[in-house]
Amino acid sequence: DQLSIRRAILEGLPLVLPSLAQQRQLLRLTQTALQERRHMENMIRNREQQIAGIVAQILASVPA
Repeated sequence: DQLSIRRAILEGLPLVLPSLAQQRQLLRLTQTALQERRHMENMIRNREQQIAGIVAQILASVPA
């Protein structure tokens, strides 16, 4: 079962929005966090590649 809210009640609710300056600040924060995440993911990928290379070198030096 799905509950519903009457339109009149919804229309009567105040809609509070952050100021434009606050919205811009939130946007910058979000963009910075996403950029940081991309950098961290790149660092993780690079480290995994380094480890794979080191493992390959070690295995190549083991006598058969």
